Amino acid sequence: LLTAGLGQILKGVLPQRNLTLHHRPYFRLTQLEELAVFPDINEEAIAVAEELIGKSDFVLEIMLPFWREALTAYKNQRYADCTMLLLPQLEMGLRKYFTAVNNCPSRLLTAECT
Repeated sequence: LLTAGLGQILKGVLPQRNLTLHHRPYFRLTQLEELAVFPDINEEAIAVAEELIGKSDFVLEIMLPFWREALTAYKNQRYADCTMLLLPQLEMGLRKYFTAVNNCPSRLLTAECT
């Protein structure tokens, strides 16, 4: 995995220009229970959700494995994984409807306003 690190570049450039990089102080989340925003959803509701994603026009068929894996992550209380899987899928569903409403199916990947 290769990631770009702006910090590495700045370490070399800033001293040449007599500039310094100021860092924000670290903070701790001390009351994590109050930050738990995911509701408790029972198995019956999850089963209904699994059935709906299979039938929904909002979900692209090739994306079904991502939706199912997001539900699995939710069941296993891996909420960050669930969110990371669902956000792109929600974006894709909105793009799909945008292109349908605006009659521009060829723009599904960009969904730019025309």
